[in-house]
Amino acid sequence: MLSRRFLFNAFLLAILAIFLGISPLFGQSQVCARSPVIFADDGLRGQSLEVTSSIQDLEEYGMGDEASSVCVPEGWRVILYSDEGFRGDRLELQGTVFISDLKRDRPQGVNWGDRISSIQVFRPRPRFGGRVPSSCNEYPILFHDDGFRGGNLRLQDSESDLGRQGIGDGASSVCVPAGWRVVLYEHDRYGGDRLEIVGPDAIEDLKRDRPNNQNWGDRISSVQVYRERQVPGQPGQPGPGQPGTPAPLPVPTPSPPRPAPAPTPVPTQAPAECNYRPLLFMDGSFRGRSLRIDQSISDLHAQGWGDAASSVCVPSGWTVVLFSDTRFRGERLELRGRSAVADLHRAAGNWGDRVSSLQVVQGAPQTPSPQPPPPQSSALQVPCSDRPVIYADNNFQGRSLIITSSVADLHSLEMGDVVSSVCIPAGWQVDFYEDAGFRGRMLRLTTGSIADLNRARPDGTDWGDRISSVRISRTR
Repeated sequence: MLSRRFLFNAFLLAILAIFLGISPLFGQSQVCARSPVIFADDGLRGQSLEVTSSIQDLEEYGMGDEASSVCVPEGWRVILYSDEGFRGDRLELQGTVFISDLKRDRPQGVNWGDRISSIQVFRPRPRFGGRVPSSCNEYPILFHDDGFRGGNLRLQDSESDLGRQGIGDGASSVCVPAGWRVVLYEHDRYGGDRLEIVGPDAIEDLKRDRPNNQNWGDRISSVQVYRERQVPGQPGQPGPGQPGTPAPLPVPTPSPPRPAPAPTPVPTQAPAECNYRPLLFMDGSFRGRSLRIDQSISDLHAQGWGDAASSVCVPSGWTVVLFSDTRFRGERLELRGRSAVADLHRAAGNWGDRVSSLQVVQGAPQTPSPQPPPPQSSALQVPCSDRPVIYADNNFQGRSLIITSSVADLHSLEMGDVVSSVCIPAGWQVDFYEDAGFRGRMLRLTTGSIADLNRARPDGTDWGDRISSVRISRTR
């Protein structure tokens, strides 16, 4: 007959076994209850990093190519990348997910141990509620005011410059119905920070809700719109695939040179001038501003045409080579006349708003040699001899404002989130702030000028169209 002590010890061992069996699950449920976490060791152990916003280079946090396990809580979406800058191989995780060994578990059949160099994080956001207008069930919509109020813009197609629609840097709320995906950009021509929204979703206040841990109020300047699939009962053409979670927008990665589109006769809607010389057009279908391109241009930005062309025509006897970067670098697209591309976004593998330099020849194309960057012109006249001035456009152009005292909210003067160049005369110090009320990131400048806050990147940050308040003082 078994002794009582034996039975008691067996009972304790059984309790201990049960506890040990469920303790890992208990630990997992607690370790990332608030936000995603990556760990240096397997088993969700070792050095850890709580990831509440996207990180372009994990090396800056001591976790570059170090992660061995990861957990993602419910409602969060995380994309892991093998290279910094959201490039290379990618692994998407939708919470709730626990991967205790990225090497041995081989998610998606790949060894991800010690390979993660950057990470994108998408916070959970509230889904459609009763306060969202019924029109949000048909198309994505941007609203001027928070709470889905005020003037609005229905987003049926991509728009490289929302200023042309009267809502550039002016949106405060957004809704996206099921079956749609929208990517919002900080700058026009799809530049700067980006925010991806997959429907159904709605953000009632882009400033206070801080999607992706950033203030997006009055910051959106361009938008890409994607119809993922047809939703029963909604207008529009059916999209590919079956109902389900829409695929995430792929992050651009370097690709081999794209072949030129098949030459086509210059259409009748193209201007007659297309029969004699090559032309770039700001808008599709050969509309909007045009630029005669009868000679090579190493930097289209210097002429106000960088990343702005949407259509192009090339007459007989000419050859034009388009480049994605200045000084004839990056991806290239060769066009031989007689040809015309009415929509560079679609007809040529999405070259719309991407051309930064071009070579123009007659006859066979020649391989251009890289040219040095154009020298800074010392003759540029900067009109700020005695007081600081901020400008809405690059190169000290466009709407301007003379600053003689601190301004807590530049939006009240119609200069919030639009400043592109600044000039500060001797004897002044100016502190620029990203948010109103002298809050957020700060940039301090003294005597000097910056013709392009986007490309100059003072203190290593793109400050174009981001300044919301300014504090000023005299240094002498």
